Amino acid sequence: MSAKDMVIELNKLAEEGLITRYSARLRKESAEQRVIAETSKRIENEGGNSKIVVSGRKDNISII
Repeated sequence: MSAKDMVIELNKLAEEGLITRYSARLRKESAEQRVIAETSKRIENEGGNSKIVVSGRKDNISII
């Protein structure tokens, strides 16, 4: 595949909104990881015995 063909394919994907959705999903996952890291750091600094539990579902994060 030539560079020109790749540009054409990327433009098609952009028109279909696939790149936008992929980018949004990556931003959401990155934000979730930052929250987990910051919460974990806060718990360590407070000297608590709590821990963060992340289930198979990304929307289910618990502190125990």
